[in-house]
Amino acid sequence: MLVVLYSLVAAIVTGFHIFSLKYLESVKDNTYLILSGVVLLAIVSRYSIYHAMKYTDNPTIVHLFLNFSTFITFFLSIWVFKINNFDLIYFLSGMILISIGFFLINKSYCIVKK
Repeated sequence: MLVVLYSLVAAIVTGFHIFSLKYLESVKDNTYLILSGVVLLAIVSRYSIYHAMKYTDNPTIVHLFLNFSTFITFFLSIWVFKINNFDLIYFLSGMILISIGFFLINKSYCIVKK
């Protein structure tokens, strides 16, 4: 269960890290403060990945959770940059397919392990 916790923390922090790189180019003030945050987020995300890897013998599980950082970046972009040029149906379909894919990969690993 700790692999899930650390992987989700890493995904959330990675999402914020990637978003902050784009945000950095849109601000003129506090550039050094934001850049410091970018570096800190990178360190925290890698630290969380390292700890997640300690609790599993299959790094695919950790990497699969890391893909959820895409949604963090997406929702932050909607909120901060006010993007609206996407199709909600396709996006939600993608979220469902990713969730199904995660379940299938995780289930296949559990079946083999028994």
